[in-house]
Amino acid sequence: MKKSIFTLAGLLLLALPSCLKDKEVDYTDWRESNEAYIEEIKALTLPDNSPEYVMVSPVWGPGYKSYIKWHTPRNPEALTPMDNSTVDVVYCLQTIDGAVIDSSYKNTIYGDSIFRTKPVACVPGFHVALTSMAEGDSITAVVPFNSGYGITGSASVKPYSTLIFNLKLKKIVSWEVP
Repeated sequence: MKKSIFTLAGLLLLALPSCLKDKEVDYTDWRESNEAYIEEIKALTLPDNSPEYVMVSPVWGPGYKSYIKWHTPRNPEALTPMDNSTVDVVYCLQTIDGAVIDSSYKNTIYGDSIFRTKPVACVPGFHVALTSMAEGDSITAVVPFNSGYGITGSASVKPYSTLIFNLKLKKIVSWEVP
């Protein structure tokens, strides 16, 4: 009897890893779709043949990127936030399949739809976008997965997800000196 219990326990232990492996999700197709989306937006051009989305990569992290489409005219002399500035933004975050992951539209603490943050406290691609903007700027920032939540994702974002932020920088609340 003891021998059969140990044999049964041994068989169950051998079967357990294969059961766990069956529960793993394969994100290969999702990753390929997200990488293809980035290639598509990189190829988009305006009527003058300039890129519709400008790739911005910071000096502090050349591997991080954000592809930015400006919806408002840019003022090259305007003040932009630093890494540790406090900013008020309005945003909506989506994935390439149109799923809304998060937004500031229900926030009321700092004003209607305002999210108050420091760029350094955000995922790298959002950080890059915020520090490229001036007060009043409105953009769409497309953030590749390696500048977002990476290969692990987060509670509401699948691994390998390209993030699409529609943002407006309402105010630089506090411009900090390094």
